[in-house]
Amino acid sequence: MPWVVDTCLVIDVLDADPEYGAISADLLDGTSTEGLLLCPVSFIELAPAFGGELKRQEHFLRQINVDYTQDWTWVDTCAAFAGWHRYITLKMKRSQLIKHLKGNGAVLLREGRRHTIYRKGSLKTEVPRHEAQ
Repeated sequence: MPWVVDTCLVIDVLDADPEYGAISADLLDGTSTEGLLLCPVSFIELAPAFGGELKRQEHFLRQINVDYTQDWTWVDTCAAFAGWHRYITLKMKRSQLIKHLKGNGAVLLREGRRHTIYRKGSLKTEVPRHEAQ
């Protein structure tokens, strides 16, 4: 079954992002034998990254073996809806934690995927990463 590619993976590769570019490229390479798909919304989101040049965007996606011409069904839409809801819910929980920490004089720093709390007058404490269920 093909993999649906997230917009940020394509941008990481396009921009040769120093932190995530190689990781994203490796992830795409490792799953490309099963097929890679870009949904219509992600295709549209990429327009600014290519200066609105459709042919340039299509050329790049073909180079990294990402198919952007597949049909999109209602089942696909429902699955994307559920996934986006899970993502936003986790993001809101993290945002609430940050507001709580700031209100109590603490600072939350993000280093890659690791979050660390620095409290006044205390040592740092790592925050466990929330995973989507």
